[in-house]
Order: sequence, then structure tokens, then C-alpha cells
Amino acid sequence: MAQRRRVVNRVYRLVVIAVVVLMQAAACSSAQHGNVNGPALRPWDQAQAQQQRQRRKNPNVVTDRHLKLLKPLHHLLNKTAGTGAQLKPCPKAPPTLPFPPGPLPSNLTAGLEAVRAVLEHLFDNSEATGGSVSIVYKERVLLSYHYGSTRRQKGHGQPDASGTGPLDNDAVNADTLFRLGSITKVFTDLLMIRGVENGTMSADDSIKKYLGTYKPAWPPARGTDATPTPRGATLRDLGSHRAGLPRYSPCTFADCNITLPEAIRRINEWTLLSEPGTQVSYSNIGFSVLGEIMGRFGSNWQDEIGVLAGLLGMNRTSALNPSNVSDNVALGYDADGKQVLLQDLGFESPAGAIWSSATDMNKLMSFLLRDGAGRRDELGGGQPLDAATVRAWLSTRLDTNPTNIAAPSVILSEWGMPFEYFDVSLDSAGRFPRFFLATKDGSVPGYNAQLQVQRDLGLGMFAAMSTGADGRNVPFFSDTVVTFALGVVPLFIQALEALAADSSPTRLLPPAPERFVGTFVDNATHAVIHVGWNSSGAYGNSSLYILQDNIDLAEPSTALEWLPQEDGAGPMVADAARQASNVVKLRMLPFPTDACDNIQDGNNYVLTFALDQSTGDVLLTVEGYILLTNLRKL
Repeated sequence: MAQRRRVVNRVYRLVVIAVVVLMQAAACSSAQHGNVNGPALRPWDQAQAQQQRQRRKNPNVVTDRHLKLLKPLHHLLNKTAGTGAQLKPCPKAPPTLPFPPGPLPSNLTAGLEAVRAVLEHLFDNSEATGGSVSIVYKERVLLSYHYGSTRRQKGHGQPDASGTGPLDNDAVNADTLFRLGSITKVFTDLLMIRGVENGTMSADDSIKKYLGTYKPAWPPARGTDATPTPRGATLRDLGSHRAGLPRYSPCTFADCNITLPEAIRRINEWTLLSEPGTQVSYSNIGFSVLGEIMGRFGSNWQDEIGVLAGLLGMNRTSALNPSNVSDNVALGYDADGKQVLLQDLGFESPAGAIWSSATDMNKLMSFLLRDGAGRRDELGGGQPLDAATVRAWLSTRLDTNPTNIAAPSVILSEWGMPFEYFDVSLDSAGRFPRFFLATKDGSVPGYNAQLQVQRDLGLGMFAAMSTGADGRNVPFFSDTVVTFALGVVPLFIQALEALAADSSPTRLLPPAPERFVGTFVDNATHAVIHVGWNSSGAYGNSSLYILQDNIDLAEPSTALEWLPQEDGAGPMVADAARQASNVVKLRMLPFPTDACDNIQDGNNYVLTFALDQSTGDVLLTVEGYILLTNLRKL
């Protein structure tokens, strides 16, 4: 008996030693990953990390399943490039013709019906209980699709023909509330940008200006002679996932009712993943901290979101849980079929708590897509930001992942505030074969949601679903992005091009265009550009063309389009004063095909012709990726 006890004690001591060694190894590994005394990755975070590793391995989210699914839509497209074997083309300018009011063109109507069928298939083959999808062109709703019911018990209800009301109390419609998850981050960033525009804060304000006790451990210096340069994390860093904070929060998800001082105390026990402002590290906790700071400019973050929603006319949008789940609220379910409780996210709320509907999200998309450059007090409607500020916000890309993959491709290539940008290349010969989508997805237990806008075209799409299983295993995000990028956008472009062809093929030309025909030379750089005149151009009318150059500026016979306004913005309406001007600007439509890696955003080369009053010579300036000044006409 004594011998057996000694054996047991020896085994026990060995087990204890083994456990201690494993704990030390785990602590060491945790420290190497910037997580000193921080919580372990939750299963949800582990799944997201696996998705990120897979995305880096194969950044193109388009699969054979997507191509098969979208085949009925592609049959409606009359311009295809065939096999998709080429690398993606350089960006080109989107169609500039405004979409007219009145009935939709028949080809777009047919395309949207095909999109509706694709959505039906996606939802039928998911574990969704209910869902809503809305596609808008600026302030106009092009498609409103709703699926299933708000709850499981009574089965799937069917909305009426208008899509605005249910035949029974459970049918999903345009006003059904879904939880947005991380789309909430768009609203939290919008609060900050609004404060910057109002002058109440700066995006470059240090976090410590508002939270003096914020002091997580600095990451180890990299290299033998590397020294940290702690400039300190800013509000901009928090709003763009660049504060060095990890993804997880200092509390258990859906059980995060801790005070701000306690949250900061726990954060201060961590080591940052990277120096602030240097790398993107997706961080829910970063937006939780940002939301707490934004709440200090009012009563709290939730009330500030209420003010923002009111300005946008989003009457059913709220950061608070619905008080009555019978009031047209979509209920989510877990993998066991149990209803997911309407959880109070507490400290994590600014990262994922907001509820909204398709009707309200249409208003947010219209706000992001609207034209004009006026101030919000001039635009009316309680707009929370100037139009120019919105444009700058959607153009903010702080981290890039350049790549070149055969079309068709949809690649997460850049990060913004807080948008994720997909670089899209179409297997198409249209005028806009490559473009960017600004997107934000959201996922919390029981719900998935996706927001995406293409500002150049004025198009936006919102999709939401209440899940009947573990929604993180449903390919909801890639399906909705690919459907919009490879289905909706090319169908819309085709409709615009057909309208342009039907209305008038006449290219807008400056007065006396023959003045600009000839050879322009820069004796210093030896740049040569030959501009020609074609009385029967590719569009069936007279046009100016770049016929040849020696600087890889353009393909032969690249057409030029007049920009009557000096800044090239707004409608192409020429007045008598500008017709008599000595300065004329023309836009070159296609890009050169060998500079894809250097040209972004669809900016076009602009050629400015100016009359030298002293000599009578015509001078040419080229602005774009290449800048050439004062080429003189021979």
C-alpha cells in the first residue's frame, strides 16, 4: 500500500510539473503574439483567423460555385471577353450618363429579376430563417427582396407583391429589424468624422487626451538596433484597426457589462500587436474604446447613435435592443435550433450592437452615394456630413495588398475607416472592367449582414439574414459580394451604355477642334504626342484621338472627350464663356494597359490645351500618372 502511494505521489508530481511547463510555454507563446495576460482566442476568433489565413493564401473570393450560380446573369450580358485567361485590365472610367427617372430599362429589369432568382437560391440553400436584400441607385431603390419569416415557429411567411407588408405577422419585409454586427463600426466612425468636421475633435488626437490611464504594453522592438517610436495611438488609428489592439475584448462576448475603468485596466495588461499606425489588426476592442470616447461628447454612445439615425431619417435604427420582439424583429437561432437571446453587448456595443432595417439602410446608402459638393446645411434633410467629406471618407485607404489575378476576380485588397475594399476585375469588354467596392460586413450570433457601395456608379447593396444555424459557416459574405460585383454592377453598366447609345452617340467636342490636331513636342523630355482628327470615329461621329506617342501614354486611336467645366466635375454643359476660353480640357477615356499596378481609383488622364497669347502657339499639358507640361505644337 505504501509503495503504491509513493508511485501515485510520484506520478502526481510529474503531472504537476508537466502542467506548469505547458502553462509557461503557453504564456511564452501568448507573449510572442502580443497577448500578455489577455484572454485566449474564442472559437469565433479562431474561425476568423483561419479565414484570414485562407484569404492570404487565395485572395480571390470567386469560386466555380459562384460562376455557375451567376451563369443565368452572364447570359444577359452581351459583352464578354471569353475565357477569363487574361490578367485583369487597367481601370477605366465609369459611364458618366446619369440614370434617368421613369421606368427601368427592359434589359436592367430582366437582369434584376435574374438577380432575384440568384438571391432566392442563396437563401434557400442557407440556414436562414429570414433575410432582406436591397439594391439602390443613389436615392432610388432598384430591387427590394425579402425572404422567409421573422421567427421559426410559424414557418416562412410570404410578403405581398409590393414587398412592403406581410400577409401574416411573421413575414420579413423592408422594415424588419436585423442586427448589423460590425456594420455598427460604420456608424461609430461616422460619429468621429462628424466631430472632426464640426471642429470638436481631431482624428489625430491621442487616445490619452480622452483616456489618460490608457497604457497597454509597447510591442518588442524588431531587430537588434530597432527602437520603438511611441507616437501614441490616435482616434484615426482606433477607427481604422491600426491601434495595435487585438480582435478580442477584455470581457466575454454578450457578457461585457464592465465599466470603462475596468476595461482600460484589463487592456493595460496586454501587449500591443504592433506599433500604432503601422499595421491593420482587426479590432473590436478598438471600436469599443472609440465609442466610449465618442459618447463623451454627448450623454453616451447609444444616444449619439440615436441623434445620427434621426439626422439620416433612419427611424427604426437603434443601438438599443428592441423592446418588443413582436414588433417586426427577425429572431436568430443557434445550431441547436434555440432562439438567440437579444444580447446586451455592453462595452462591446460600439463594435456590433446596432439594429436596422432595409428601409433605413437604403437611406444610409443614399447618404454615402449622393452627388454634389455642398455643405450639409445647404443640402437640407439634416445631412450629418458635407458631400466632400463623404467622398474623402470613402476614399481613405490606409493599408493595401496589391495583387494581380486573372479575371473574373474579387479580391480584398485594401482597408479603410472601417471599410474593406474589394478590387474587382470583370471578364468583360465594357467601359468599366475594373473597379473598387467599399464594403463592411457584420456577424454576431444569430445574424449576418453586408453593406457595399460603388460610389462611381452610385450603386449600393445591403443584405441581412437571421441564421438558423452557426451563421459564420454560411458563405454569406462572399456570396453577396460576388453577386453584387459580378452580377449587379455589370448589368447596370450595360443598361447605362445602352441608354447612352440610344440617346445620342455624339461625343461632346470643343469649338474648332481642328486647332488641337498635330504633333506636340517637349524639347526637354523629348516627349511626343500626335493628336489626330477622325470625321467618322468609333462612336459614329467626329472625334479627337491620340494617334501615337512615345511615352506609353495611350493606345493608338485613344478617343478624347471634352470637359467643358474647368475642374472636370458635374454635368457636361458648355456655356458661351467657356466656349470662348483659351483653355480647353479633354479627358482620355482608356488607361494605358501597362501601368495597372500604379494607377488606382479610376482617375483619368486629362489633356489641357492652352493658347499662348504672346506667340499664338497651342501648348499641351498632360496630368495623370504621368505629368508633362507645356508640350508645344509643331
